[in-house]
Amino acid sequence: MIKSMRKIIFTIIALTFSVFVSAARLEILSGDVNVLKENATCFFVLDLTNATFEQKENFKDWCGINYDERVYLMETAFPESFNKKTKGLRIVTDESSAKYKIVLHIDNFVRKLGRMYGASAWMRIDGYVSIVELGTNKEVLRIGINKFYGDQDFKETDRFPKAVSVLAEKIHKLK
Repeated sequence: MIKSMRKIIFTIIALTFSVFVSAARLEILSGDVNVLKENATCFFVLDLTNATFEQKENFKDWCGINYDERVYLMETAFPESFNKKTKGLRIVTDESSAKYKIVLHIDNFVRKLGRMYGASAWMRIDGYVSIVELGTNKEVLRIGINKFYGDQDFKETDRFPKAVSVLAEKIHKLK
């Protein structure tokens, strides 16, 4: 009974921490957030060109043979989550039909270990999101990402898509 209560309390604390930390970590740096409400389409680009892991090692080098899998999972997770929560701007796969390009620039990933249930952890993201109008190549919105935490997970590979998935959902809550 005490163990199950302890697990419930820890779960509530972890969920509260996750929501509190991630909600405060997105900031409009420039542009108009109303572009997210526009009935238009965009295509998604994941930019890991300068990404590091824990500000030490190049992300691609750190991933090694798992790099392509992690990139694929993130490139799939972000659009799925983004489109689930939208009432306006939607991500499509056909660039030629899109009005905008949404680029997720990730500068750094940091693993934060959890203390619940063993070796679970959160993945933290630093970087920015830019939305560019394709016709003019003008950036219409830039959102800063500062120490944004995704959902907790035991499997290292799943932490990356979960982090970008939660990020995609939170972008729609910006005002």
